[in-house]
Amino acid sequence: MFVEDDEVIFTGLPPTGMLGPDEGVSLELPWRRGSNWKEPFYGLVVYRGTGNLYARTTGGREKRWGARALKRNPRSVEEIFREFFPEMPDPANLRATTFTRWFRP
Repeated sequence: MFVEDDEVIFTGLPPTGMLGPDEGVSLELPWRRGSNWKEPFYGLVVYRGTGNLYARTTGGREKRWGARALKRNPRSVEEIFREFFPEMPDPANLRATTFTRWFRP
């Protein structure tokens, strides 16, 4: 999630919304250098495996939700973000935008 002034980028990574092991992408953001970037930046990877849901932050915190628990209490990506980053601004109060382009490093 990136925030600048009243705009937010809150989306999966290209090209498919997810990356494989040791893969990466670089994003070109629509804002010019020196504009009003807000920190901190929030980095979270959410993925599924064998019915479980996993999340890991760029800072190394992680959590697992079991398949049965998810059936009783499904989680959205935004809810998972809030568990790790409760101070995160509400994307609904910001204007959604997207990256300009992406490429593999």
